[in-house]
Amino acid sequence: MSMRRDAVVLAHEHLAEIISRKRFLDTLRMICGRWNVTPNSINTIASETRFTIDARSASEETLDRFESAIETAHLEV
Repeated sequence: MSMRRDAVVLAHEHLAEIISRKRFLDTLRMICGRWNVTPNSINTIASETRFTIDARSASEETLDRFESAIETAHLEV
């Protein structure tokens, strides 16, 4: 498994990193929505994975900081 480049595993790691950012936990609500995996095949290692994050907060500043954190993690927004 360590030699595989599975895009779903990498996406999961990025999502876990995003969710674990404790400075957002009290002021930000988020959910991971749609997952698109390529190829969409049962017996094939994924080469590309895209997922959405719906983030909400009453504070525009918190949303701006969250977006910046995602950008600095080299993830698409």
